[in-house]
Amino acid sequence: MRLRAARVQPPDLSDPGTGDYMFLKLTIGAPFVALVLCCNSAQAAKVEYLERLDSQVYEASGTPAEIASRGKLCMSQVLSAGSVGGELIISEAPDTIVARNALEYSSGLGGLVKWQMRTRVVFEARDGRFRVSHTNIERYDDYGKRWTGLGLWKGSGHEDAESALQSQSAEIAKCAMTPTTKSDW
Repeated sequence: MRLRAARVQPPDLSDPGTGDYMFLKLTIGAPFVALVLCCNSAQAAKVEYLERLDSQVYEASGTPAEIASRGKLCMSQVLSAGSVGGELIISEAPDTIVARNALEYSSGLGGLVKWQMRTRVVFEARDGRFRVSHTNIERYDDYGKRWTGLGLWKGSGHEDAESALQSQSAEIAKCAMTPTTKSDW
């Protein structure tokens, strides 16, 4: 019996229709896909959302109750509850007021994209000072048709959202720092 040497052909990788091409694609492609999924899940673990945005601490005259009273009036002038018949002020204590807030702001593409956002606004007064904080910050996703957190990654538009919220806080603060005067009308 005589053994015959068989010639082994190198794999034909030029034709995508061959089994050799598909085998190579699967053996190289599968680890690559696994690596991408692993990296993306690590990236997803690092995702951060804007959960709270505090204003600076403002100086104001009066007791905490007086400052909070002015703050409540100013919040009523600046904020919107976001729903017809919805309560604006949802909780109050002598030195703290909590309100619902809904606003629309522009972002991306030169301000062409309109977003809806909702937050809770907390006005906290202390002796001679106060601050305004936004908590429970959510933005409406038109594509998913749901409220989602506001992501802090590049391209999310969080800078414009933060600017809109800071502007609202500054407007409340400017009003609250102005002592109320009663006029005889």
